[in-house]
Amino acid sequence: MYVIGTAGHVDHGKTSLIKALTGIDADRLPEEKQRHMTIDIGFAYITLPTVGTVSIVDVPGHERFIRNMVTGAWGIDIGLLVIAADDGWMKQTDDHVKVLSILGIPAMVVALTKVDSIEQQTLPQVLSNIDAMLATTPYGQAPVIPCSSVTGEGITALKEALTNAIIKLPAPTTGNKPYLHIDRVFTVKGAGTVVTGTSKNGSFALNDTITIVPHAMKARIRQIQSHNTQQQQTDVSQRTALALAGVEKTTLQRGDIIVRENFFTSTTSCIAYITHTFTQIKNNQWIEVLIGTASYDAQYTMLSDSKPIVRLKCKQAVWLYPSQRFVATLPGGHAIIAGGYILCHTYSALIKKNPIANAITNNNSIEANAILCIVACNPFITCHALKKLFPDESAVTKAIQLLAQQSVLMLIDDIVLTQSQYDTTVKLLQQYAGTDTTTGDLSQKLSVPHNLVNHIMAKYDYGKKPTGELSDAEKHLLQQLLQRGIEGINPKDFPAHRHIIDTLIKTENVIVIDRELLWHKDVFLHYAEGIMEHFNTNKELTVQQAKEITGLSRKYVIPLLNALEQKKFIKRYGDVRLKA
Repeated sequence: MYVIGTAGHVDHGKTSLIKALTGIDADRLPEEKQRHMTIDIGFAYITLPTVGTVSIVDVPGHERFIRNMVTGAWGIDIGLLVIAADDGWMKQTDDHVKVLSILGIPAMVVALTKVDSIEQQTLPQVLSNIDAMLATTPYGQAPVIPCSSVTGEGITALKEALTNAIIKLPAPTTGNKPYLHIDRVFTVKGAGTVVTGTSKNGSFALNDTITIVPHAMKARIRQIQSHNTQQQQTDVSQRTALALAGVEKTTLQRGDIIVRENFFTSTTSCIAYITHTFTQIKNNQWIEVLIGTASYDAQYTMLSDSKPIVRLKCKQAVWLYPSQRFVATLPGGHAIIAGGYILCHTYSALIKKNPIANAITNNNSIEANAILCIVACNPFITCHALKKLFPDESAVTKAIQLLAQQSVLMLIDDIVLTQSQYDTTVKLLQQYAGTDTTTGDLSQKLSVPHNLVNHIMAKYDYGKKPTGELSDAEKHLLQQLLQRGIEGINPKDFPAHRHIIDTLIKTENVIVIDRELLWHKDVFLHYAEGIMEHFNTNKELTVQQAKEITGLSRKYVIPLLNALEQKKFIKRYGDVRLKA
């Protein structure tokens, strides 16, 4: 399934053209009928040969409604630029082309409408002027089709041009993390609360339990409809209406997000890459950021003199993901000034100091640049943690592999790091070569993942020189302890083996969870690494989150957290834990 989005100046005939193409009047509001202009987004659909049913989004052309235009345009696959033959290229024509280019819309077809209102001898000049304007945009090769919604001239040719353009498009991304930015909320008798939007990156199915961001509310999909047809599941890149059970209309609004597995991150300060600038933006200037179907006020701060990398500090919490595109306007949303995409979901001053930022370039994929920024801000992040931040995990895997092949990043086990981070860690660990310091202590002391410490210590033979193997009794007790898993042992139950237990504790083969509970080191490290990985993307940890991460009950989670605190992996602050 694909989505066509109209674009163009007010009163250039977008809605009339859609009616001529589909027979559907996309103006739905009484005020729109009265004014004879589109205020909010409207919707229609068309069946094209060899393509099938295609959704159409009709957006307002007036500058006062640019927010609504972006709301409708963000989820489209191809642009239908509408230019009236009697007016030609106008201000909002230019603005809408800017929006499409910022959002990375790959293709466009131009409909030159109202050709019945001009003298035919003037048509070549009009076409020439449009070609000249298109040549300065990414859509210089777009076909221009003269047509009339009144006479029907060129409508068939326009359908053919749209068909040919859509056939050449890449298939929409199909992942396992579907999401839908809500653009309308209403109630329908017999269905209840209904939301609409464009389904992306996977499919929602009937009776799916979904989460509504940012409310963290759960709901059930009771009905799915697309283009007046009931469906069992949504198609990718499809205009969709979802009837939700368990949620009231008054609790939802445009800008909310429907997800099955939430990968969106809440932030008030993020890092972005500016791909388009249409006017000079002063440092620390306040702008409006249009992202998804929502808008936010943000302060724009440059982070580099040589690269278009900026910090966006928002007045309120923004839910987003790395690589997500946005449009920047002046406050009030009337003038488009810039656009780009999110690099990192949170801001860290480390980006200013890390040389890896120099590898962020226009030549990289959006995902690759985002990964570079995240790694710069979050040393030793894991592939698993990175993938959780993005909708398309396959694109993340591909980007990491490419960056590793180019020697921009390193991949050790599941850890993603820079060559500089690796070299620094090697030098630090060299200082402890042959000492009594355990790998666990080194991991905590240097804030380096335990498996990376083990990797480097083994590769460079930095470990303590062996003084003797474990005794048979020690091996036997350790084997017992490993088999018992989280149940561990109570040292009081082994009075005859107290000296063996003390030795194993001293060598960190056995970990003291509390006075009456000892774990094998491998059991402890398994759960400790899961807990510490949480801090790659979060500042705080609650007991409930620890239970969800580990799958352990409170009986074991609390002692585990206390042990981590004792070993200075974490510290307690009120009811939450922080990374030490």
